[in-house]
Amino acid sequence: MFAFVRQADADQKSARCLACHQDSRAISFWNMSRHKVNGISCDKCHTVHSGTSKNLRAKEPALCITCHLSIRAQLSKQSHHPLKEGLMKCTQCHAQHGEFGSKMIKADSVNELCFKCHAEKRGPFMWEHPPVEENCLTCHVPHGSNHTKPLTSRPPLLCQKCHDAPQHPGNIYTNFETFRGTAASSKNRMFARACLNCHSNIHGSMGPSTRGKHFVR
Repeated sequence: MFAFVRQADADQKSARCLACHQDSRAISFWNMSRHKVNGISCDKCHTVHSGTSKNLRAKEPALCITCHLSIRAQLSKQSHHPLKEGLMKCTQCHAQHGEFGSKMIKADSVNELCFKCHAEKRGPFMWEHPPVEENCLTCHVPHGSNHTKPLTSRPPLLCQKCHDAPQHPGNIYTNFETFRGTAASSKNRMFARACLNCHSNIHGSMGPSTRGKHFVR
């Protein structure tokens, strides 16, 4: 009942704005946006006569992370997209007034969105790494992580989620296989960039031999 009343109240408030702005291209998909569905009215983000650019109550990302608390936490982690530094805005990736894509992203898929900036990861490559083709979020966290790049977990643990048998032992590496050995004894698998010490072309390779197939540098 409360959600219904809140939605009706939000629709009533937004109707005053839409009386003039409903034909604006910027809000063409407002009726299908997650903000509208969740009862967010125009005045939550905009003021009527004053404010910053476009009458926003605050600048990005401060305005967005007022509600999106989990994103605020991710942006505070050591590896993150430079939103807090002012080099990016939330609206570069998300259509705040609605879009067809998941999470209101400004692309048909996550990969297409990422490739707008990270074009060198698109390929085509002779040897494609399947997760790269399928979904960047298989390995990366979009807003921030305590692992470099920002990865969902650090190598070799990230790699071993999929590569559990070929070439190297499939079991999770222990202290014996990691920090007690040398390169010659193959017991240094967690040093530096771990798997990426050798498999550096991890997004795809043009190598014409088996070295390319295994994304070896």
